[in-house]
Amino acid sequence: MNPTQLIILFLIIFLLLNYSCDSKKEKEPSWLFLVNGSNATINKNGNMYELTMKHNSSTAWTDRPYHKTIPISEKQLVKIVKKMDNIEKNPPNATLVGINQDKVDESIIEIMSVKIDKDNNMVFGFKILSGKIEQTNFSHLSLTIDDLSSTIDNWRTIIDKWSCNNLIFKCDKMLQIKGIKK
Repeated sequence: MNPTQLIILFLIIFLLLNYSCDSKKEKEPSWLFLVNGSNATINKNGNMYELTMKHNSSTAWTDRPYHKTIPISEKQLVKIVKKMDNIEKNPPNATLVGINQDKVDESIIEIMSVKIDKDNNMVFGFKILSGKIEQTNFSHLSLTIDDLSSTIDNWRTIIDKWSCNNLIFKCDKMLQIKGIKK
């Protein structure tokens, strides 16, 4: 073989290996969250904000082609978000959409903390990455929180094994095994 043929052969092998590695990564779903709340208030303290809201519902869902959904409780959500990829060093991103009468505020945020307060409200500490929050009270508020892939050891494998598509009992059982109780 001449040098040109060797280079072409090397490039073909490199591209095939690279393609096979990339295609394996795409086989695992990426999990995201939709969180809906009402009676929400936002307070500003310097460059940090605190969102307090009555939790209405949370759903974990996957990207294409998996189309899986799992309803989760607010306590489960708090534990999962706290375990996300070191929340202080690499906080999860989220979209925040708040509605009050005819006015809508939209922002991209970094979630810095999450808890449930004494009145059983969800409380999120966050920073704004883009957009503005002009209102402080919302009748309805939604958060879409990014990738859960590195949150809990083997999360994706467990969900696939349990086939959790909207099977609340099995999902609750799976979350209890991982130490995330209602």
